[in-house]
Amino acid sequence: MAVSAMLFLVVLSTHCGCLMAQKIHIFKMRQEDCQTKCTSGLLASMDKCGLHYSIVFDETVPDTASLTFQIMNKSSDNYASIFDLRLITDCIGFKESAALYCTQTDVNVFNITINATSLSNLNEAKIRAYYSSDMKHRVYSEIQTLPRMYEPTDATGILSINGRNISNEQMSCYQTIKTLDLVLEFTCYSPATPCVIEIQINNSTVAHSRDDYAVFKEVYESRSELFVDIKFASCSLGGRYNTIGCTILMMQELKQSSEEGTSHHVLVISITVSIVLIIVMATAIVFVYR
Repeated sequence: MAVSAMLFLVVLSTHCGCLMAQKIHIFKMRQEDCQTKCTSGLLASMDKCGLHYSIVFDETVPDTASLTFQIMNKSSDNYASIFDLRLITDCIGFKESAALYCTQTDVNVFNITINATSLSNLNEAKIRAYYSSDMKHRVYSEIQTLPRMYEPTDATGILSINGRNISNEQMSCYQTIKTLDLVLEFTCYSPATPCVIEIQINNSTVAHSRDDYAVFKEVYESRSELFVDIKFASCSLGGRYNTIGCTILMMQELKQSSEEGTSHHVLVISITVSIVLIIVMATAIVFVYR
């Protein structure tokens, strides 16, 4: 986000005498001027920001003095007017819910604030203001470029199940694990920060993070079938978000102990010897009676 600063526009009297000496102060928008859960970047259609302007007159303000705000989005080549403000009649004070409000702090000083919702079509749009005291002459301010705006679902991530990676392009998976030890890790990448992560197992939240990384570890006592949901989004899970769903079957691999193996071999040998002895005895009996 841009560092707090002021742009100064000095307007001098023209030969027609229509405009007086004055200054328009344009305060560049800062992250702290926005209602957002992002620490950097803004979310389209969710965040709101204040654009602050101040106009100072060196002489008495004429009744016809007006300030008009215009905007041009990235898909357009022309500016469109969004607000027209009559300084003398429209500066009636602060209104929290108003899209624009104006306060007169001194006889010749006016402060204007635009409360703008960060709509997608305002992404990196250009905004400017112009002053006029008649219908023929305009003096424009400098142009301010609005910050880039992102979608909550622009976030991406990688899920790791016991060290095996599954990207968020694979929105569902089925894993069989021959162990009762489970380690789930999720690493998130987001253009607007932070990335918020929530891990649910069988509809219960087991991990939550606003630090781009979440981990869950558990040792299960017996064979288990787990339904895992990973929810993640830029800055907040309060709107739209991405989901990865996985079914995990955990089963313990059976291994014979050395004692069990030895007993098995002894049993096989005993049975084999018994069969051989029976055959030998039967052969001997047949031979004797012949």
